[in-house]
Amino acid sequence: MIIESLKDILNIFRTLLILIFTILWGNQVNGSRSWLALGPFNINFVAISPLLFIVAMSGIINKWDWDNNLKCLQGLVLFIVPLILILKAPSISTGSIYSIASIVIMIVSGAKFKKLLLIFGSFMTLLILSIVTEPDRLKRILTFLNPAADPLGSGYLNIQLNKIISNSGLLGQGLTFNPHVLPELHTDFIFAFITYTFGWIASILLITFIVMFLIRIANIARQVKFNYAKLLISGFVSILAIQFLWNIAMNLGLAPIIGLGLPFISYSGSQLIINAATVGIISSIYRRKNISQSYT
Repeated sequence: MIIESLKDILNIFRTLLILIFTILWGNQVNGSRSWLALGPFNINFVAISPLLFIVAMSGIINKWDWDNNLKCLQGLVLFIVPLILILKAPSISTGSIYSIASIVIMIVSGAKFKKLLLIFGSFMTLLILSIVTEPDRLKRILTFLNPAADPLGSGYLNIQLNKIISNSGLLGQGLTFNPHVLPELHTDFIFAFITYTFGWIASILLITFIVMFLIRIANIARQVKFNYAKLLISGFVSILAIQFLWNIAMNLGLAPIIGLGLPFISYSGSQLIINAATVGIISSIYRRKNISQSYT
């Protein structure tokens, strides 16, 4: 157990070093220095980092004694340090995904309400500070609340999305969508395109399949006997659920617009790698779901 924990701590340390390198010297795209060049390939390492942190953190807090105040302090540091770096990238969306997934695995590991309240309060404090200290982030929030204040500027996308969704109808408008209306149509706004082209019936079916997919993964977490596997799957299903929920919500005008595609539907690179790896690990765990901890 001690050896495995040391390995997980070392993995977190390695991920932190690569994350720091990416933030300082990585490639900058759309104002975020999140991309790491590996030869001819560019990988959004900041977007990948929550998966790596969740894998390592699950091993560390497995069988964690949350009644121990020292353990609680260690857990808080373990949570905050990666969050600060992710927000520094900057990437509020990735920071939110990492934070919620971390809190979920802490709940599954047996963290008490008071400890969770402290951790959640730390997340909200850092999130609010990262917004109010960056004019562009604050402007994005204000635009989400009132897009009509700048209809030809920062509020343009929100207004166009509202028009597209409102004119979709039950059966859609067919292949009449003007691709020049929305940028990044194949990634961030694919749900709006599906709704407009095929109608609300198709979108409701898609949402139904997504919910079934997430419930299926959550049920796997209940079936496995190894506690570490439960934590892993709980963190993974949280990451996928947030990606699905946020993308659909922002297409419907219910959440701020960020650079986040719809998992397995949008055309993407790094995000697809993350999600494919996530499903691969879950499938591997499911094949061994009847293995108890005593045999590992």
